[in-house]
Amino acid sequence: MRIDRSLESIDLTKLAIFSLIFVAFALVISFAVIIPIIDKHKVAIEINSEKEINLAKINQLYNENLSIYENLNLQNTRALNALKNGFNEMKFISVAGKYFNNLYLSRAKAIDTDPRYMISEASLSATMKSPQNLYDFIADMNTYDNLIKVDFPIQMESKGDYIETSFTIKIYQER
Repeated sequence: MRIDRSLESIDLTKLAIFSLIFVAFALVISFAVIIPIIDKHKVAIEINSEKEINLAKINQLYNENLSIYENLNLQNTRALNALKNGFNEMKFISVAGKYFNNLYLSRAKAIDTDPRYMISEASLSATMKSPQNLYDFIADMNTYDNLIKVDFPIQMESKGDYIETSFTIKIYQER
């Protein structure tokens, strides 16, 4: 049997130098690769934290606006539902007849081309006994089936026992 004597001829100095060179090379390569990755990771963490902060701010703003929207929607339910109703001239004349005499309502004509809403305008001429009738009519328009705005100026002229009045109304409807 042969005895292995290969380890007896090892030069420990060369082995130590080559081992140090290998360790130094391994450290240089690892630092050349790992340190840039760590820097990129730190930058990614900063960007991610900024995005999380921005997302939290956006969510807070969204929730605030959502609550405002829901409150407005609850407060204006009647007006929003009134936008959906079609304008019936005969019904309007019968309601206005409670407050005015000799009532004349011109045909409503579209005045605005908003894609969401149709705004029509009509002129109303009538006689009344007192200005209180006009105020009561304006107050009654707040509960009418349609969304109607009495537009100013309102012209009033006294003619004996009656007051002649004429004004414009605007009718708002959904398309």
